[in-house]
Amino acid sequence: MIVSADHGFSTISKDSQTSAASKINYKDVPPGQLPPGFVAIDIAKALDMRLFDPDAKSAPVEFTAGQHSSKANGLIGTDPISPDVVVTANGGADLVYLPKANAKELVVKIVDMLLGQDYVSGLFVDDALGSIAGTLPLSAINFKGSAVTPLPAIVINFRSFAAGCGEPLMCGVTVADHTLQQGQGMHGSFSRADTSNFMAAIGPSFRSDSSIRPRRATPISA
Repeated sequence: MIVSADHGFSTISKDSQTSAASKINYKDVPPGQLPPGFVAIDIAKALDMRLFDPDAKSAPVEFTAGQHSSKANGLIGTDPISPDVVVTANGGADLVYLPKANAKELVVKIVDMLLGQDYVSGLFVDDALGSIAGTLPLSAINFKGSAVTPLPAIVINFRSFAAGCGEPLMCGVTVADHTLQQGQGMHGSFSRADTSNFMAAIGPSFRSDSSIRPRRATPISA
């Protein structure tokens, strides 16, 4: 019998002292905490562009009035049909797409804003957009391949930390861009708590001590 997990686990944090989104009051978010779609809100505010909700028939999101997107995703620009920026929320990491020709100009502005956020742990930028201080290329994490699906311009890895128990991997905490609340569970970041997988096996073909090396087969003499 084999028991295996496909990923680890972290507790969600929605705390930020730097995010513009955390300083807005929402009817369904505790005061001072990050709302679902905080990355899209912060980018829209930094670029002085409108935000639309792709999961609500592209309805405008009036974040200055306390609104946020329904599922944390966002379309940013003047027209949701042809957005300048697309933010795809992915729990412990967010993907940012820049579909227009002004991608190089926008990526510098977005990265500059993100580098000032306490919820960011690592930024990875599409190699085609050049080297940007404070970031690593997507190829550094094997994110750039031959897939025909659109490639994100930026991958945002959110901050993670241990809550203080004796086993840090068992009390990992990560900021998450999701509809789930602070204190619930999430994965998807580069945190060791998320990437450390569990597996246990028992049966007649499994040794009880992993330090025991299998014996070499005895060669058959001629």
